[in-house]
Amino acid sequence: MPFDYRVLVLQSVLFAVACAEPPAEIGEPYRAPAIPNTVDGVVFEAGNWEPHLPAGQEGESWGNHRAVVLTDQTDVDAVFVTIPWRRHDPEPAAKSVVVVDTASGEVVRNALAVRVENVSGDVVFQPNPNSSVYHVYYMPWASTGGYYPRIHHLEAARAPDASWERSVRSQPLTELPKARTTHIQSVDEFHSFFPMEVIASDSETAEFMSGATDGWALISEHRDYPVRMRRFIPRHWVDRTGTDVFHSRVLRGESFAFQVVLVAGDAPLNDLRVAFAGFPTEWHETLTCFNCGGTNEKGERSGSRKTCRFRPGPYNRFGSDSAFRRTSARARTKVKSPFRHGNVGEIRSASRSRSRTGEFLTPASMTRS
Repeated sequence: MPFDYRVLVLQSVLFAVACAEPPAEIGEPYRAPAIPNTVDGVVFEAGNWEPHLPAGQEGESWGNHRAVVLTDQTDVDAVFVTIPWRRHDPEPAAKSVVVVDTASGEVVRNALAVRVENVSGDVVFQPNPNSSVYHVYYMPWASTGGYYPRIHHLEAARAPDASWERSVRSQPLTELPKARTTHIQSVDEFHSFFPMEVIASDSETAEFMSGATDGWALISEHRDYPVRMRRFIPRHWVDRTGTDVFHSRVLRGESFAFQVVLVAGDAPLNDLRVAFAGFPTEWHETLTCFNCGGTNEKGERSGSRKTCRFRPGPYNRFGSDSAFRRTSARARTKVKSPFRHGNVGEIRSASRSRSRTGEFLTPASMTRS
């Protein structure tokens, strides 16, 4: 059984305090460090190819996501490949798989998806002579075209030759010649799932949750990597080191967003409270958790303490400029003032502490010079 959990995103905003003196220069917003895009030897990247079906046209498309598969044996009847696509879409087995020979650009007729799961899938296909590189498209779709198209994923793949399929299924698939997956690609950066929609496996999720003694875990995330998934955690969280402290840099006068993620286990969390404490008095009106407070459309500001209920299903979204995801007993947030570092400040916050009460406190310290 897959690990059942829910993800709650707490977003908070911190407006950096401006110095009385104007900054010497205008700085660029801090960008989060790049996340390595190689997972278990497979590179996740944008392929930047010309879409099979141009935008706005009616018809069927191979899709926006594919695996690059290499085979050293091209004179055999069938090869077997495992594709670690780490996809998060529901019911992946209901979607078609299309294998394309890169040399000719033609669809390989004799291809069969024998296992399709979220973490990975197994595909068998008949390679063409002297063609060693193939693209396996795994989310093909059809569009009605026009400015407001209706799109649905294709459920039925082209049936392979019946005699070839019988021959393939009559033998242990793992004994077939092996091909290998080298890349997982999206049509462009906009459609990329990496890194926040590349899922962790069940065993990796269990490892991540192993320290969650109360059945739920907390982790911080930079604003450059908004948390999107509800049923899975991103694979890169499993590899993260130094998660006790969240580092970022804030420009003077910047509206800064950061995220704290609450990963709930089997039991729902029905009461969540977020409170800020220990910050300088002049900061109190600038600290906001969007999920549990803020200013409404009438200009009315809610209290600094508000109860949020986390129901199983879609996660609640906290935030405006910054995403602070997390529920912790005493998440210590250290804020070093921009006064010390010119026009740049530094923010550090604890990222994986737990709380039995669900109360989020941020005792903070501020140093000025």
